Amino acid sequence: MREAFTYMFKDNKFWVKGLCYLGLVFVANLLLNYAQTLLPPCPRCAPPLPWNYWVCFILGTILNLIPLGYMFTCIKAIIDQEESPVLPFMNPLKNLLKGLKYSVATLIFLLPLLVVTMLIIFGITTLTLGSGIGLVISKIFLISVILFVAIIVIGFNWLFANKDSIINFYRFKKVFVFFFAGKRKYFGHVGMVFLMFVLNMLLEMGFGYTAGLLGIGTIPGLFVVGILAALTGTYTIFVICHLTANSIKRELAETV
Repeated sequence: MREAFTYMFKDNKFWVKGLCYLGLVFVANLLLNYAQTLLPPCPRCAPPLPWNYWVCFILGTILNLIPLGYMFTCIKAIIDQEESPVLPFMNPLKNLLKGLKYSVATLIFLLPLLVVTMLIIFGITTLTLGSGIGLVISKIFLISVILFVAIIVIGFNWLFANKDSIINFYRFKKVFVFFFAGKRKYFGHVGMVFLMFVLNMLLEMGFGYTAGLLGIGTIPGLFVVGILAALTGTYTIFVICHLTANSIKRELAETV
């Protein structure tokens, strides 16, 4: 586990590869954050969204798919290299397609689950006539679904990293093989990924709060916060890549 925090620096070309990733994350987040500043304060009573909002939002979303695809490329590279993993160079087109494929697979998996969850919650609310106990049951059910999704998606991520196919998001049997073959490692990985994301989120919130205290204007503030968030986000993702790759048992990875 300790190696996950330092392995990337052993690659003598990491700074080039890391800067490519960081640059894309920074530009994508800058565009998305700037798009947020263009939103009207009252969406219901405001005119249609301006064209520059849609340009920034669409470009930022597309650019974010490239780092997403690159993350799975790195995980696969670490899985295949047992010692001294060398990170691959970024291929924007291939990584864009991989990130798009993963996003589509996730959407296909989550949409039906979301619809079923909302119908069940609606049924609970109707049967209990909107009472307090119905609200409690609905919240418990919703939290259970979220936890289930968070746990099972880790297995799907492992499968997708090894073979980037949309069909991997429906290989439930293989995910349960992963789970029951090493529950401690599985939950350990879930916990570490969650911790890394929480720490990164807290840092980003701290950056934003500091920029507000310093009274940095909108554009300069977005730039400063964006570059700091991109730095911590880049490091976090490379750590998660190694944690994910090493959470897959070699013997299982070979039979995926």
